[in-house]
Amino acid sequence: MSFDVFLLKFAKDDPVCELPRDAFHEVIRRHDVRRRDEHFYDIRLQDGSFVEVQTGSPPNSNRFTTAIFMIRGMSESIVRLLFECAQATGGVLIPTADTSPCIMVDIRQRDHLPSDFTLPPVECRSAEELARLLRDGYQEWSRFRDQIVRDHDRPAG
Repeated sequence: MSFDVFLLKFAKDDPVCELPRDAFHEVIRRHDVRRRDEHFYDIRLQDGSFVEVQTGSPPNSNRFTTAIFMIRGMSESIVRLLFECAQATGGVLIPTADTSPCIMVDIRQRDHLPSDFTLPPVECRSAEELARLLRDGYQEWSRFRDQIVRDHDRPAG
């Protein structure tokens, strides 16, 4: 169980827009990265925090279109990693929370959002702003996780 944040990119003329693979890898290689297989990475940051990343492509394609950050314990370093990946790739960040915004570190992405896109676009200029934008969703997820663990550990009766 994790709090997931999606990194992806939109382009009006490309329904399956590719993220710049080299720019993404340049950012994650600044950390202790272990590649588990073709699409999974374990990233340990300098402060000891940890995040799993799954990269994705459409079926029968090798295009790099999505990175999913699976977070189990939030830290400033993880937020900074998310921000730097979005900044380097020109992508947007979409957390999996009930009140998720589409977080844009590159405001030009607003012009490329699909016409039927329903998430509110929010501009983000720093890792500190990103931390504020993620806080409520992460806290909501943490409460849900804690409830599941509590209910699982409670004796049947």
